Amino acid sequence: MAFPPRPRGTFNPRFKKEQQQEHRTNHMIRAIEVRLVGENLEPGIYSLADAIKIAKEQDLDLVEISPGAKPRFVK
Repeated sequence: MAFPPRPRGTFNPRFKKEQQQEHRTNHMIRAIEVRLVGENLEPGIYSLADAIKIAKEQDLDLVEISPGAKPRFVK
């Protein structure tokens, strides 16, 4: 059974989008600074580039938990 052709840009019920992740990871994170916590590292505020570098060195992924939070330094 063939489906009739549809004009471009219309809804296609057979097309399935990838499911959206619950949390952004690694390069999908849009923040400039992140709070980094975990084992074998100094907890603190890091630039996103530094945090990604640290995660790669430890063969881990960054996961954004609170996208609206502003990281503050806490003593």
